[in-house]
Amino acid sequence: MHSDNNNTTIVCWEIFIKSSQEEYQEIILPFIRNIFLMPKSVQATVTLLENIDVLIGKTAQSDLKTDVLPMLYGSFDSTSPQIQFLYLKHNP
Repeated sequence: MHSDNNNTTIVCWEIFIKSSQEEYQEIILPFIRNIFLMPKSVQATVTLLENIDVLIGKTAQSDLKTDVLPMLYGSFDSTSPQIQFLYLKHNP
């Protein structure tokens, strides 16, 4: 079962990374916006932070302020060293 979840996650991230700016804005962002708002596992937060450059690159400025940056800054409050390291890596 765990392997199926990993495969699904990999496929989802491949779709996300390969999507056009328009596809991301119209289809993917409305879906992942909910993910930004909900409590996440350490691994989910790590995955988002590892791909923050792609998120920032595909997200419109107005959506960055309302969706991505709050998730990014909220990750600093995590007690996980892995999450704190990734946060600091992207926010020196």
